[in-house]
Amino acid sequence: MAAEPTQQAILSLRNRFTQECMRMETKPDQRDITMVESDDNYVRNFLVHTLGNENEAFQFLVDCVKWRKEFGIHDLSARGLDDEIVRSGVCYIRGRDREGNPCIVVNTRLHKKDPEKLPRAKQQFVFLLEDQRLREPTMQVTVIFNMTDTGLGNMDMEFTRFVIDCFKFYFPNMLNVILVFEMPFILQTVWRIIKGWLSERAQAKIKFVKGSQIQTYIDPDQLLRELGGRDSFTFDPDEFYRLHSPPSLEDFGSVMPDDADHSVADLDDVGNGNTDSVASTSSATAGSVTDGAAKRVRWADPQAEKSSPRSSLHRQDSSSDSTTQQQRQAHVHNLLQQRDSANGSLRRRNPSTAGLLEISPSSVMEFRNTGADDVAVPVTLQNVSTNTVGFKVKTTGPDRYHVRPSAGIIPTGASAVANVTLRSGSDVSMISHDKFLVEFCPVPPTLQPSELSKFWRSVDRSGMHEKILRTQLVKASKPAKSEPSATDSSRGGDQAAGTAPGLADMQRTIADLSAKVEKLERTQRQLVRKSNIVTDLAYVLLSCLLVVCVALALQYYDVFHYDLWLFKK
Repeated sequence: MAAEPTQQAILSLRNRFTQECMRMETKPDQRDITMVESDDNYVRNFLVHTLGNENEAFQFLVDCVKWRKEFGIHDLSARGLDDEIVRSGVCYIRGRDREGNPCIVVNTRLHKKDPEKLPRAKQQFVFLLEDQRLREPTMQVTVIFNMTDTGLGNMDMEFTRFVIDCFKFYFPNMLNVILVFEMPFILQTVWRIIKGWLSERAQAKIKFVKGSQIQTYIDPDQLLRELGGRDSFTFDPDEFYRLHSPPSLEDFGSVMPDDADHSVADLDDVGNGNTDSVASTSSATAGSVTDGAAKRVRWADPQAEKSSPRSSLHRQDSSSDSTTQQQRQAHVHNLLQQRDSANGSLRRRNPSTAGLLEISPSSVMEFRNTGADDVAVPVTLQNVSTNTVGFKVKTTGPDRYHVRPSAGIIPTGASAVANVTLRSGSDVSMISHDKFLVEFCPVPPTLQPSELSKFWRSVDRSGMHEKILRTQLVKASKPAKSEPSATDSSRGGDQAAGTAPGLADMQRTIADLSAKVEKLERTQRQLVRKSNIVTDLAYVLLSCLLVVCVALALQYYDVFHYDLWLFKK
């Protein structure tokens, strides 16, 4: 392993690049020139990538900044990506490996080889790499190729080569390892060809893993269930757009006071150069949840919290280098622009449910500790308004719960039941700290369920209502209490008494059955995957047998004719 590049080597490479830029007829993007001139870590990566060879590092650096301009990397944005590809869930960031590096999951079975879509697929992958590089400049990434159920129609050699070229030429020293999970037998030859494109050093970074072998590199808590881990994460394209969109005023804290003047004053401190006060305020409030109407709740992925620009801003101190200070200033500048565009005011969503939905249970969801099985609690949403209402459910513990359905549309006078399932084997000590957020608002009567995701992205957030539900664990022997809704209490004791315990028990039974059905469905999908592998192997063996039979027949035919020729002679 080469020695760590010295500051002198970094300055020498930077000076050579500056001189080369002066001689170029077509200049690189000014943002890239500024990055090279100010970011020691970025320049250092080229030296590490080339094992300290300054001449090679210089050529890599020049070629890289040219490519960045040609590719238009600074023009990429989450909203500008191909929506169809994003919603397919083929590629996203989730979890961290045992070294703390974020993981990029590529579900190859969801990729369809299409020359017309290929440039857009490349844009999404590059966007994820660049976004992650800006969030955590000193971290590498682990790429997981989930090859489960992948066929020849999903294997795109050109896209795979582009992924490798990104780490080889354009994102130096950013790759930790590539994990190829559950490689089908019929595709092993294809990957042998791919490995032939790489040097021995690069080949060492590609690991073929099966089953629990992947846990050598990634802790089960950080690993998706479909990869053998305990993370029950389900890809949500709306969350993808939210996490990878430019920061908003909300990024300074999870809880915002109603007093808009106070929040704006904090931002004014930032504009005057006093960033410490805002950073400390954000850090103190990040991730907290409040039931009171005087607070606004913002829900975020814990993984995203670790890697977001906001959390990076919080971690800076007075000893940060000039590059980090520039990133902080640029980040704050964007926030100030958004504050000005909002006319200096902050709006919060309506925290009440009055006039739209009756939600039962109204405040606490009780889970019975029954042991190894999944435990489900039904949440009933009754539309008491004259409007059609759309809803979605979020949680602070996505690794412990599954919500079905997590979003939907409720017509006037109708109701819906969202079954919240506590996964078996979850850490029950955390249940009392978990919370659920039900967000809802009036929607057009003609809105279709398939259009709901698009509607959430365009809706005016000030018109959203929300309800917070806490969670509680009770012993199996203790009867679950049927908790009356807030509207039931307001209608008097007779109505509250009318909420029959039998109905609540029936709903719990239905929810438990739904959880068991879901578990059976997961088992069925695993069996289907295994049967597909067996079928593919059977086809391969049958083809081999057919070839052998043809070869024997030809040999017998030749021998027969030769004997006949001898006989006639």
